[in-house]
Amino acid sequence: MASCRQIDNTKALDAFIAAKAEIDAMLERLIAFSADHFATNPEEIHWGHVGTLSHS
Repeated sequence: MASCRQIDNTKALDAFIAAKAEIDAMLERLIAFSADHFATNPEEIHWGHVGTLSHS
């Protein structure tokens, strides 16, 4: 009978989870920054802000 070898992916899984946690944290910061209008007063928005935001 042939035996199946189990591959230990623990390190890969740990690295994946760590990278995902970093991305999740980055997304949370972006969501908060967006909710704050990217530190811009909505009453003072001009076309320069649009260009800056789209190239960030």
